[in-house]
Amino acid sequence: VTFRRENDGEADQESVTPPRKQRMRGRLEVDRGSSISWTLAFVLALLCIGILVGFVGFLISLGLVNFRDNLKYFETGIKEAAQYFIDAAKRILPAEAYETFQTKVQEYVSQALPGLLSAITSEFQSFAWQGILFLLYLGFWLSEPLPVKEEVSDLFKSYIMLKTLVCVLFGCLMGLLLMALDNPLWPLMIC
Repeated sequence: VTFRRENDGEADQESVTPPRKQRMRGRLEVDRGSSISWTLAFVLALLCIGILVGFVGFLISLGLVNFRDNLKYFETGIKEAAQYFIDAAKRILPAEAYETFQTKVQEYVSQALPGLLSAITSEFQSFAWQGILFLLYLGFWLSEPLPVKEEVSDLFKSYIMLKTLVCVLFGCLMGLLLMALDNPLWPLMIC
């Protein structure tokens, strides 16, 4: 790892250790010729990504557990919404069509809600598989990066960084709002 001190846009001094009393500006570059520094950077990048993916997985699993534990509240809410539509249909439909409609809606509500939990669980498994594939792709990309111009690379990096920042900020704010409203699914929104 080498540090370069820049004065007026020009690198005039290169040293192994940074100057002590001067403010550093510039870039920290990994020496690609050294296999030790490359391996260290690669392992550190994979470790950071693995920790982030594990944290997101933990929050999703926490949200699924809360969803399963509070399934009765969701069932009550769906039944109340179904009852609202049944009552609205009572004024419109004839008596025998209304009874058929009421029976079908109540059967659907009682059968569909438990299936929703299994659908969410299967989506989580799909998300986990996508995460594994992403880590594999990232490993190949770090091993052999695609040749692009530095301007394109900088633009891409800034876009990814800003997009990530906006998404994390939105997720955290939504999670805090749900937590303030005592919604038990708030951990699901933070991720």
